[in-house]
Amino acid sequence: MVFFGVELKRFGVDVLIITGKASKPTYLVLREGKVQFRDADHLWGKSVSETAEKVKEETDKKARVMCIGPAGERSVRFASIMDENHRAAGRTGMGAVMGSKNLKA
Repeated sequence: MVFFGVELKRFGVDVLIITGKASKPTYLVLREGKVQFRDADHLWGKSVSETAEKVKEETDKKARVMCIGPAGERSVRFASIMDENHRAAGRTGMGAVMGSKNLKA
């Protein structure tokens, strides 16, 4: 979570609340003042490092990526949200919450 808060603030957002559940796997892109949900079917089942690499290919090589792996997709109680493959938001199972919303990254 080292970079996410800083990048979110640079985007002009103090709080990000995601409600509801996507009908299929999705990832969220915050870029140039716009919010976009993109299809993540091709990312579902992929590891954190594979997902981060693919999202960067599809968006921007300098993008900051937070995502879940297969444990989050399966709503494992202790699943983490991973930031840049180095840091984890691992307490309280927030990765399971993202997985329950079909939100991959």
